[in-house]
Amino acid sequence: MDLLAMILKDSSVPPTDSYSNIEKALNIGVINVNQSMALREANGLRNRLVHMYNGIDMAAFVQSATKLLPRLEESLEMITGWLQAQSMK
Repeated sequence: MDLLAMILKDSSVPPTDSYSNIEKALNIGVINVNQSMALREANGLRNRLVHMYNGIDMAAFVQSATKLLPRLEESLEMITGWLQAQSMK
């Protein structure tokens, strides 16, 4: 989520909270709908893990993470491309 905030800042869009940043990135075309849904889900999973909302069911967490990881690969490709472009500046 920090990298997404950096991408927004470099796009002259002020970053705010994680969920708003995902929506902003979608609105300016940095990510697509599938990426935004995966990032929202990843952020929610992260929040449940970090804040231990209602305790953690590790089996459910592992199942959710396992299903989510392939969907995040597309976002990783976008972020990798952005990082490479930054290194060329």
